[in-house]
Amino acid sequence: MGTYLRFIQTGRAEEVLRLALAIAILAASIAGAAAACRPGLKEAAGACVAACPGGYEDRGATCVYRGGRSGGGQ
Repeated sequence: MGTYLRFIQTGRAEEVLRLALAIAILAASIAGAAAACRPGLKEAAGACVAACPGGYEDRGATCVYRGGRSGGGQ
């Protein structure tokens, strides 16, 4: 409780509230990224796809980049 009062007394309460709001907005935008695709599609690198491309791991509604070759080449 003493730390909280120190923030208020030094005028830093507004800074703490702004930081908390920024964190909440960031968390909401990250959580909403997977919900942006239509049902049946997955999000991979900002795009909605039917199946995860090579080098991506299928995590349900999202595809996580894991590196590796995507096929073709030499």
